[in-house]
Amino acid sequence: MPFRPVAALLLALLLSAALPALAAGSGTLPKMATVTEPLPWFDQPGLSFTYSMVGTTEGIQGVPQTYFGTASVETLGMAPNNTLRISTSANTSNPLFPSGVFYNDPFFPAYVQVLPSALVIPSSFTVLAPSYALTFRYLGNVTSSFEGRAVNTYAYSVIASNAAQGQSAVAKYYRVVPSDGLILQEELANTQVGTTFNATLVGFRGGSTTLTGGTLQFTTPVYAAPGSYIVYKNTGAGNQVIKYTTIFSEPAGVFAYSRTVVANGTLTGTQFFIDDANGPRFYPAASSFSSVITFPLAVGSLETGVLTRLGMTTVKTLDGYFLTQAYANKTVGFEAYLDNSTGVAVFLELPGGVLQLYASNYLAPEPPPGPGPLLAYAVPVVVVAAAGLVTLMHFRKAPRRRGRR
Repeated sequence: MPFRPVAALLLALLLSAALPALAAGSGTLPKMATVTEPLPWFDQPGLSFTYSMVGTTEGIQGVPQTYFGTASVETLGMAPNNTLRISTSANTSNPLFPSGVFYNDPFFPAYVQVLPSALVIPSSFTVLAPSYALTFRYLGNVTSSFEGRAVNTYAYSVIASNAAQGQSAVAKYYRVVPSDGLILQEELANTQVGTTFNATLVGFRGGSTTLTGGTLQFTTPVYAAPGSYIVYKNTGAGNQVIKYTTIFSEPAGVFAYSRTVVANGTLTGTQFFIDDANGPRFYPAASSFSSVITFPLAVGSLETGVLTRLGMTTVKTLDGYFLTQAYANKTVGFEAYLDNSTGVAVFLELPGGVLQLYASNYLAPEPPPGPGPLLAYAVPVVVVAAAGLVTLMHFRKAPRRRGRR
């Protein structure tokens, strides 16, 4: 058989084997999960919270002025856009507490003085979002008074910061009921301008805090479904185990999860992240398999999270074998192997070590690959093979030169 048809046939076979792998990662999306999620208890219509308030303002010519009064917040229920609809009213001297109807986040409201239950823990932690960070310092158990009875509460000091302005001059102090997250007392002090604010819960009506406020139903990437968890083992930082657990999720894509680190059997820290399921900035996953992705930077201290797709391959983790999309940034020495079904990283090679999937309740290992060769890094293989065949065809075609006698 002439050489040229043979070379063309081999090239066609290589392309036919590699193109399915290439097409599988060209902008496709990981599978979604249908979520039916209960709303927090404080989203019930008719709940009413009454606070007594006292504080100081700068006043005229910098002379501090004291203000006092009461304010109430009533939950009206969920709006059609899945926000919490609330009504506020106040009877205070200057400055006035805002009055009217407002729309708030149903899981982490600004006006209703309640912390999400996941954040009520007897230890220090941080809450991270793309635009801000909150540092909660646990101060211990404190006995507070509510409706004439003594109540055990957790005391926290809270500092806010953001990338543009750094740490805020405002310090907050919370006293929180462990069972339901009710903030019985909030104190605020602005050291920069010398103002203070103190709000104490003096009345609550509308039912039991054990009730729920209804449910939401929507679709989301499986890693953003409440209760989903993944566990990694870090081979570069001693005996370190890192666990990600999704806490709540919202239809627009907002989801929150906790990240705990256990080193040598001891819990070393807890962080709570507020992220976007449609384009994670912190969670170790990608929402699509494009040729170039921006991978979250919170996985490690990286100069850049821009990764280029290499192809498909099967990798072995501590939890088993997974078919993955391989991505890399050779400049910083970062490789990510993303589960082909969910987009979640199952194997990460970082400058400081390797993160391997150890356990998960939504990632499914596959049987070990057969004896045949694995199709890894399809793009380089095709390019090299094609270049080699073209070179061989060139030499085959070139006429032989006659040597001198």
